[in-house]
Amino acid sequence: EFQRIAGKAEDPAFSRGLYRAGEADLNKASLEGGYMLWRNKLEATGAFDVLDAEAFDQPWRRATIGMNWYVNGHALKFSVMHRESFNTAGFSNVRSRATYLQSHFAF
Repeated sequence: EFQRIAGKAEDPAFSRGLYRAGEADLNKASLEGGYMLWRNKLEATGAFDVLDAEAFDQPWRRATIGMNWYVNGHALKFSVMHRESFNTAGFSNVRSRATYLQSHFAF
């Protein structure tokens, strides 16, 4: 997936976060994949994302790995995911990590 996003603030002097001099220019790329380890029950997943904004010092990069356990097809599943971020929010040499445990219920 690739996205190019452009935005303008109402205040042309606004320079904070994603904006520099009232404008935000973003490029976002993502690569995601999964592999069923146990047919219709257990899936290994992974992803790599990059977000580059003109206002960032460095592109924000994230690597994610996880597992999905399908209890009742896509109607009920449980997921565990670990994400490592590099240059978090565009700041050089700032790293963050998060681990998620989720349940998904579709009705």
